[in-house]
Amino acid sequence: MTTLTHDGKLDYLMAKAFYMTPSQERLTFYMPRQTSLLAAGYNHLWCQALNLPQKHDLRWFAMLHSDIVPEDFWVDKLIAEAEKHDADVMSAIVPIKENSGVTSTAISGPDNFTRFARLTMKQVYHPSMPDTFGIRELLAGRAFNVDADLSDSRLLVNTGCFVCRVDREWCGRVHFTINDRVSQQLGGAFAYAVEPEDWYFSRRVAEEGGKVMATKVVKLEHIGSRSYKSNEVWGDEMDPATLTM
Repeated sequence: MTTLTHDGKLDYLMAKAFYMTPSQERLTFYMPRQTSLLAAGYNHLWCQALNLPQKHDLRWFAMLHSDIVPEDFWVDKLIAEAEKHDADVMSAIVPIKENSGVTSTAISGPDNFTRFARLTMKQVYHPSMPDTFGIRELLAGRAFNVDADLSDSRLLVNTGCFVCRVDREWCGRVHFTINDRVSQQLGGAFAYAVEPEDWYFSRRVAEEGGKVMATKVVKLEHIGSRSYKSNEVWGDEMDPATLTM
């Protein structure tokens, strides 16, 4: 199990969840690292995990961000949910730290670089949405009432509170990276786009044949100027930055 911090500081409730109540029954490896190079830090931890399975029969890699406070025994619950659904990646839903109710779980756009839309808390808790879902379950529901062809889209999940298999054949072919670009629009203005390291990672797992899923089963709080909770319905109906396709 890993955490990454850019300044060596952890929210005190997060530290409790990380060091004291992650699991009731599994051997946990703590590999903290301090760095401001986010993707590099994640790759350092990922490589440490990949180098351990032969010696320790390690099957799962877990990560918790320093500003996220999950419920007790979150590792057990995420792994149990992953095993229940035969998933390779299981990510808890994390609302971003603003009042929109937008989360960091998303549907990929047509070029797999941009997102089509991020899920909102209201969409996550739509009556048609199961507690745990992949891209198929998400698109089969009625949470997204849009006229768009999303048949080739992928579920993009966050690493704020997640687990991933480390004993699959493809594990050495996936990694974390942040992709940025600047392009000139039709009107002449320049615009930037970014594919965050967690969305790139989940996309690569899916491209390698891994099953990527997200879940509401693990409740958490994202700590900023206030607490943003994942088990309450709040915010906007849909991501205001949803693409028009």
